[in-house]
Amino acid sequence: MDKLLKFKKYISVVCCSLIIIACNNHNRNFRYVQTIPDSLRTEEEKIIAHKLIEVLVQDIYVQDNKVALKSSKSDFKSKGIPLEYFNKLKDDIKITNKYLNSNKVNNMQELVDSLKSNLKSELEK
Repeated sequence: MDKLLKFKKYISVVCCSLIIIACNNHNRNFRYVQTIPDSLRTEEEKIIAHKLIEVLVQDIYVQDNKVALKSSKSDFKSKGIPLEYFNKLKDDIKITNKYLNSNKVNNMQELVDSLKSNLKSELEK
């Protein structure tokens, strides 16, 4: 039981890290809000960061034990989120799924639910 808990915690940290990295430096000419400390973000950057967390909470789901995204490019555009975030998130979801598949992780729904719970608490701050 202790090993299972440690494994879940490890995978949860990996998943969270990979999804959060989704908004990191994918395009060197684009300034991603996750690379800016909260205290230095403009109001617009704070709004984008909040919208990104909302997308992760609302639009990330599990299908056939793989992470997927409901949102399309047009959804990001209509929400006022730059398309660089969409492209990076899609790339990182693909990388995450490859990693989880190669390591035979079978409890993706549980891990995504845990991630969403943590992100929801971030939204409430």
